[in-house]
Amino acid sequence: MFGARAGLFAALGVAFLPCHFYYAQHFLSEVPYGALIALACLLGIVTLRSADAGERWLLPALATGLVFGTALLTRPQVAFAGAIVLVGALLSPRALRTARLRAALVISATSMLLLAPWVVRNHLVLGKTTLSTIGGFTFWGANNAVIAADPDQIGSWMPVDALIDAAHPLDGDELANDAAAWSYGLDYLRQNAADVPRLLLMKVVRHFSAFRNTTNRMVYWSFAVSWLLVAPLALAGIVLGWRRARAAIVLLMAPVVSTLLTALVFYGSIRFRDADAALYMVPAAAAAVALAKRLGILRDVASDAPPRR
Repeated sequence: MFGARAGLFAALGVAFLPCHFYYAQHFLSEVPYGALIALACLLGIVTLRSADAGERWLLPALATGLVFGTALLTRPQVAFAGAIVLVGALLSPRALRTARLRAALVISATSMLLLAPWVVRNHLVLGKTTLSTIGGFTFWGANNAVIAADPDQIGSWMPVDALIDAAHPLDGDELANDAAAWSYGLDYLRQNAADVPRLLLMKVVRHFSAFRNTTNRMVYWSFAVSWLLVAPLALAGIVLGWRRARAAIVLLMAPVVSTLLTALVFYGSIRFRDADAALYMVPAAAAAVALAKRLGILRDVASDAPPRR
């Protein structure tokens, strides 16, 4: 997107980002998701450029849909990204709108076809057309009176076992308990509307925080220093991308925005943010190269020429 040297900077940044290689040691769903969503965005940008140039875009669009659907099955935090990309296609310049919208619809349809067997399975086995039956537990664990009253936990999550009482039982089957958990979380938000702004603010703080709650000083400071360096570069790179390759930067940042929106619904975590590291490191690297050029550390070369919009 921003030339060969920015690509090299991005690769090195992801390789040496402390939180990224820390979380990669753990058997968590964010690890395969991080690879899948990076590949989905790469294929999506190939599709975008092919569609804009009037070239064959169907095969890369189908591949994008398959990989994006797999990423969604792995980590539902990307659920809002498809809608963001569709809106972006609708708002494209008129000359490019039709091709982009067709490609976006093919990607969406392919993703849905990939999800269909799991949805059908849940309908047949559980009696409900759904992707997941644990969303309610996560929602209630993040939106309740106990966590909202704890300054060290607000914006985060707690196991719902500590919340179960006579007024909030979970004694049904899998589907009934999930539905009950959703209702308990929604009841809390409705009855405590004045707490909602502070709760949302703290979810955002948790999501973007540079400081992980840990007694491990090496982890604490390496996470903090690296994010305090990367975050402003990423923001500057997004602005740069908006000027140079607007559609591509929207596609690349759609999963990042989706993760934030998911955090607002559920809870914020550095771990969730890090799953998108390969995406936000791209604009961060672009800004780092631009800054190095301005400071005279790097010279302009042909490989840094702006790509096609």
